[in-house]
Amino acid sequence: MTRRRVEITLERERLFFVERREVSITDWCGACGSRVRMVMPDEAARLTGATARTVYRLVETGQLHFCEGPEVGLLVCLESLHNSFGNPAGAQPEGER
Repeated sequence: MTRRRVEITLERERLFFVERREVSITDWCGACGSRVRMVMPDEAARLTGATARTVYRLVETGQLHFCEGPEVGLLVCLESLHNSFGNPAGAQPEGER
């Protein structure tokens, strides 16, 4: 009697799509005293090359202006981001557009 060994290899591949939600609104910043563009912390981090954690830390220490809304959560003032990091890519202050 001859024994045969059968080996079966299965390969599975998964593909995930992650949709990046960019929220940019123009709102009143009480600290700046004017209407400015506001972005989500992840977008602020992407614009500056910093981490989201750094952005949150700067918000907590008062170095970045922010507002919070029930629908979008925390939004960071681009004017204060500009003052803290220089001119982030694509982040022109409101008066320069």
